[in-house]
Amino acid sequence: MAPERRHDLDALRVLAVLVLLAYHASRPFDLEPWHVKSDAASVVVQLLGGVFTPWRLPLLFMVSGAGTFFALRRRTAGAYARERLTRLGVPLVAGMLIVVPPQVYVERISRWMPNRQSPRDFDGSFLAFYPHVFEGIYPHGNFSWHHLWFLVYLLVFSLVALPLFRWLRAGGPARARLGPLLERPGVVWLPALGLAVLHVALRGAFPPTNALVGDWWNLAHYFLVFVLGYALLTDDTFCAAAVRRRHVAAALFVALTALRIGLVVTLPPAAPYSATYVLMLTLRGVLEWAALLAVLGYAHRHLTRPSPLLRWGGDRVYPFYVWHQTVIVVLAYWVLRWWVPDGVQYLGLLAGGFALTLLLCALVERTWLTRLLFGMRP
Repeated sequence: MAPERRHDLDALRVLAVLVLLAYHASRPFDLEPWHVKSDAASVVVQLLGGVFTPWRLPLLFMVSGAGTFFALRRRTAGAYARERLTRLGVPLVAGMLIVVPPQVYVERISRWMPNRQSPRDFDGSFLAFYPHVFEGIYPHGNFSWHHLWFLVYLLVFSLVALPLFRWLRAGGPARARLGPLLERPGVVWLPALGLAVLHVALRGAFPPTNALVGDWWNLAHYFLVFVLGYALLTDDTFCAAAVRRRHVAAALFVALTALRIGLVVTLPPAAPYSATYVLMLTLRGVLEWAALLAVLGYAHRHLTRPSPLLRWGGDRVYPFYVWHQTVIVVLAYWVLRWWVPDGVQYLGLLAGGFALTLLLCALVERTWLTRLLFGMRP
């Protein structure tokens, strides 16, 4: 039976959010449209981002699934649903009204930036802009949940999966059979096959939008890893298997990532459902699971002791996530004007984004109302 407190999961939750901070600080410099962009797009930054993209969000959803297991051990289904609506729904609404509008405003006044995701211009102060926040849905309008889509999906998954999780709860017959199954050779790698099949089947027909409605590839993908987190991360047999296979999984991830980058550089963009498309998305599914297995294995091996620092960070993950992208976007409006190398600009965004987001978290934790609005425990 899983213990009441898993310190490795606390560490992974903090790690995943810090990886997101580093990734979003790099977005102004990659090749794809975003809310703020440098005029010096970098192929290297684009490729490095591709190293993290296959596993950074799946890790967050897996850890969230494991957290659901422990939450349901302490609450009834009704109490759990109310808690999810409070800790996810309230920060979502507050974020859409308070946190996201500055991102949209910065994009609207940055007419000098190339490759903006929504190049609609506005002249005037933020106070003058705010009444326009509710005019249409982004990118054609201004109202959006931007990076808070994660909270939307996690809330939907938490409620939709509740009957399944109650059926799989500790001590149930299905869970009792899981341990012996995981002890069979090769079974721990089966999720890689499931992820690969899902990517190949859905990505071409349903490119990611983060809009919830019609976003079938994202929904199926992240729901699968969310359920895997509930079922596997809380099982002692799986954790032991991840520890044993962590070195192999890490080596496989490095090798497949290098192969994938080589194919991206040398091959033209693949048409959906072509042979190249099938190959690339199969690689993505396998290396995604290899990365997750490696990270989970190393964490369970080395990060199982209680840490006051990680506990402190874990309590602030929600407000840190809610604030971090807005801080980066607003900072980038100024940092991208510096006459310094792009690497210095990135470090400025990374360090400044980390420090200012922590400062906002410190302010949030001061009152019961701000703690409620940003998902912190009372």
